Amino acid sequence: MTPHPQWGRGMTEARITALTRDQWVEACAKRYMTAGELDQETAAYFAAACADQQAEFNGINIDNWESPDDTADEDMSYWENDE
Repeated sequence: MTPHPQWGRGMTEARITALTRDQWVEACAKRYMTAGELDQETAAYFAAACADQQAEFNGINIDNWESPDDTADEDMSYWENDE
C-alpha cells in the first residue's frame, strides 16, 4: 500500500485507520523520544496531551487525526533550542 500523501514518513492509510488511541499515543511518544530525545515518561505525557488536542480539534474518531509523527514533529517545531 502506498503512503497517504497527508501522513508521510511511511504511515499508510491501512495503518493509521487501524490505530487505537493507546497505539496512537505510543507511536507519538516514540517520535518524541527519537526526534526530541525525551525520556519515556515525559514523552508519554506530551503524547497524551497531543491525543487530547487531536480529539478536541478533530473529534474522537482517530481516522480524522493527524499522524502521531506529524503531530509530535509539529509540536517540537515550536521548541526553542537552548544550546
